[in-house]
Amino acid sequence: MTYKFKAINSLGGIVTSNLTAPTKDDAKSSLHAVGYLVLCLKEKKERRGGIKLGFKRRPSDGEMSVFCRQAAALLRAGITVSDAIHYLSEMTSSSCLAGALCEMLSDLRRGIRLSEAMKSRRDVFPEIMICAAASGEASGNLEHSFSRMEGYFRERNKTRKSIENALAYPAVLLVFMVAVIFAMLAFVIPEISGMLEEMGAELPSVTRAVIAASDFISSNAIPLFVTAAALVGIFTAVSKIEAVKHFFDVMLLRVPIISKCSENYATAEFCRTMSFLLGAGLPIVDALGLAASSMRNSCFNGAVRKTAEMVKNGSELSAAIRSAGVFPKLLSDAAYIGENSGNIPGLLGGLSEFYDEEIKSFSAKLTSIIEPAVIIIMSAAVFLVVLSVFLPLLGVTDAIGELI
Repeated sequence: MTYKFKAINSLGGIVTSNLTAPTKDDAKSSLHAVGYLVLCLKEKKERRGGIKLGFKRRPSDGEMSVFCRQAAALLRAGITVSDAIHYLSEMTSSSCLAGALCEMLSDLRRGIRLSEAMKSRRDVFPEIMICAAASGEASGNLEHSFSRMEGYFRERNKTRKSIENALAYPAVLLVFMVAVIFAMLAFVIPEISGMLEEMGAELPSVTRAVIAASDFISSNAIPLFVTAAALVGIFTAVSKIEAVKHFFDVMLLRVPIISKCSENYATAEFCRTMSFLLGAGLPIVDALGLAASSMRNSCFNGAVRKTAEMVKNGSELSAAIRSAGVFPKLLSDAAYIGENSGNIPGLLGGLSEFYDEEIKSFSAKLTSIIEPAVIIIMSAAVFLVVLSVFLPLLGVTDAIGELI
């Protein structure tokens, strides 16, 4: 059974999450065992059929990086795994992660290994983390595995943030521009158009077009808002369909400027994941399978799965990567050198750093191009609206001057 709870941890913070337990009493006992003061505990009823309105957010790479760093520090200090998980459940800012850790604690106290406890909660812990934990348990150096995972998630988070930051400011400008123009058309232009009609001014074509747009927006503001919200919802739902997602992934690799960034991002992700997994001692075929599941672009996901199949059938990694046809030549060359030198993890790790720097450089250039372009477009749009107002006023002024 899944229970939704709200509790106060030993640090005084409020924790709201979900917990799986056989009965309500077991759920309450699990929460008391980790030092939680339960405020509310009730069974979570799942919807059957229809559209699910809610979703369970998976911890971000940044949250996972913090979790791994704290776990490594606690284990390095000599704290047992179960006690470390207890402390981490109170320290994490992710309610989803806190709930999973609470569930894991009861498993650990029954003698279940950490990797096995993580394995039953794959909706929270990615497969790569489960494998790294299992590797750390097998080698007796779980703290080192958590340290490596911290670096892995930290670099992933930094790379993604560099792209998000490059697009954030232009996106804010674009939203501001749309809001300003909408406000002018909905509230300012109707007042001015009434004044122009009273003056009997001859309206230029640009003014008539702006007034027509203003009348349409003013009389259909609510339907337009509802339609826009519906389109966003429909697009969000449709984009999750596998065929539609694949179509957009293919388009990302065909748009001239974006395709290079998508290729670099996927290559950096592949190199970083493979370096981490091979360094943890996983066989190359298993590492390729996990690397494929970490690829967000379905084109690269399929290419890595094809690579894994070729390696499984006896092909060299470098030849399989070359045959996949989506990765840059530099990757297959690095894999070839790694095969000959016996240091594939080290070369792939260095290559991931190279592509991370390429992405950061590209993001900086993209920002420097997009920002002035958006400002120019915004200025032109506002100027057009202002011009449509002043042209008839100038015409009226000239007419009065001629009469005088």
